[in-house]
Amino acid sequence: MSELNGCLSKKNALKHTIYTMQLMGISSLTSTLQRMVYILREMGVPIFYRYNVYFYGPYSDELDKDLHTMRIWGEINKEENGVYRVSTDTFNVVDFNFIKKVKDSISFLTKITHMDLNSENLEMIQFILYSIKALDNFDIPTIEDNVVKEVKKWVGTKYNDESISIIYRILKSYLKEGLCR
Repeated sequence: MSELNGCLSKKNALKHTIYTMQLMGISSLTSTLQRMVYILREMGVPIFYRYNVYFYGPYSDELDKDLHTMRIWGEINKEENGVYRVSTDTFNVVDFNFIKKVKDSISFLTKITHMDLNSENLEMIQFILYSIKALDNFDIPTIEDNVVKEVKKWVGTKYNDESISIIYRILKSYLKEGLCR
């Protein structure tokens, strides 16, 4: 295993994330993985993929390439329905703390989405976290109104102000508790 400062390599972190999602019964379609890895990264899980913003939210070419490479080398499987899986027969967990952090973060996400971690809810959370980061980068206060406006710039009327505000307030309290970076 290649390690960086005591952290899992990107591919191992991705494999552990897929494994954890699999154990928790969460679909790991490509779009779900893109969103989940971004959200987990922003919540402080040490996954080091670079993201650029695209129409449907932050997207990582690196993550997409790693999924493809890992599939070719048989490290992960892609089922006919598009879901990625790790073979539990050949997968060796090397970092139980990483898995615990992923599980805890996903449990928090299931709580704030009322057990519905569908692609749309993950997209909204992803845009809220991205908007907070973008506002921070421009030294604009990350108050609720600013975040709602920033999210709306990206998604238009796809999500109503109240839904964005509710998730923002929950995420903000999570950030303040120090559970995120």
